[in-house]
Amino acid sequence: MTQKQFASSLVEYDREATEAAYAALPLGVGCACYTCCNFEKATSDFPNEVRMFFEALGVDLTKPGEVYDFTVENERVWYGGWYNIVGNYLAYDDTWRPTAESPSQQEKYGFFKIAENFYIAFSDGAELVPASFSSPVLQMGIDFTLPWVLEESYEDLIEKL
Repeated sequence: MTQKQFASSLVEYDREATEAAYAALPLGVGCACYTCCNFEKATSDFPNEVRMFFEALGVDLTKPGEVYDFTVENERVWYGGWYNIVGNYLAYDDTWRPTAESPSQQEKYGFFKIAENFYIAFSDGAELVPASFSSPVLQMGIDFTLPWVLEESYEDLIEKL
């Protein structure tokens, strides 16, 4: 395993095992809603620094463990979610701290910028981990703002519902 410091998190990860786990997963985000389809298409236009960051960890950026949108405004979508990585923490300031009963109301800590509109953080609270990932697993949370890249506007698609 490789050790690396990311902001306040010292992470140990296995790039090859992570890469193999992603290779065993089906293609795509796994959801056909408009914002997930937009995320999937937008991954091909991610900045090089984001692509290189993910590649260094063995993460396939087209296959998030979970992705969801917070808001869509002015042809921009604010996304959250996470990716799984084979590895663990050696020392950290965890992304989520217990500040409320509901996980959706927790405060975020520890996110750091990897490119304009691209923030990530690590957490040892692994959820929805596919069977292809060997233990231990940590999760890399995302906070991305992406352009709307589908041909039809978000507003036009919503009107069809």
